Amino acid sequence: MILEHDHPFLHWDLLLEHGPVLHAWRILQPVTCEQWLTAERLEDHRLLYLDYEGPVSNDRGHVRRLTGGWYTKGAATDEAQQWFQLFDCSLATQAVLRTDVDQHPQWYFTLADSTSRNSPESL
Repeated sequence: MILEHDHPFLHWDLLLEHGPVLHAWRILQPVTCEQWLTAERLEDHRLLYLDYEGPVSNDRGHVRRLTGGWYTKGAATDEAQQWFQLFDCSLATQAVLRTDVDQHPQWYFTLADSTSRNSPESL
């Protein structure tokens, strides 16, 4: 799932369900395909954000859902990159997480063809 969040500044939260939590990244520019997007790894989020839109507690702004769906995690191409197949996501069908860059990880989204579905997790 990708949420637009307006606090402490406008950014986009990428949330991937992983067991009882959501792994979270703050993407620092509008989410688009075909370019590397700088991100910050955040603390895991509660599962309630899979279905939530609206004000965030303690005056931490508002969130608005941009897209959701499911994902499967592919084999790592090397230690620094992991790819994900996205399903029912209106934004993209594939994502790559690159962690071998300066200080922050980066995400790359594409509209590649999706062909298989293996044990999807929530996006």
